[in-house]
Amino acid sequence: MSGILREQLGRAPFLACLSATDKEGILRELTAFLVQREVVPAHRQEEVRLALAEREAKMSTGMQFGIAIPHAKLSGLEELVAAVAVSREGVEFDALDRKATHIFVVTLSPATEVGTHVRFLADISRLLSSVSVRTALTAATSHAEMMEALYGNV
Repeated sequence: MSGILREQLGRAPFLACLSATDKEGILRELTAFLVQREVVPAHRQEEVRLALAEREAKMSTGMQFGIAIPHAKLSGLEELVAAVAVSREGVEFDALDRKATHIFVVTLSPATEVGTHVRFLADISRLLSSVSVRTALTAATSHAEMMEALYGNV
């Protein structure tokens, strides 16, 4: 695991039980979670949601194997921030393989930053390409289990 990925996941909040049942609801819930965990300030909640939705409108961040990586760039951020969430039921997220999405890694990066953002996206995609990581992550019911799923399988 790269340094940037370990650093970001080490600080990232984890949510083991998304309840939304559609793409818009997931983006709203993820944004509210980022505010609740003080990753972004409350006054920027709608701005963050809109930035994520605009990115999704350009091209879905739903990948394959039940993974989506909603992301956006925002002015005023000092560094990349991330959160990891799991939907037990799975959500239609316009994934490449047309299957339900269960694992969501939301990232926000400074508007002027390029390298860190691209490295993080590549590294998290590589980590989640492991069946054992995905299986452990979707089975996790606590923050500790989610951390073990990510750190214990690399």
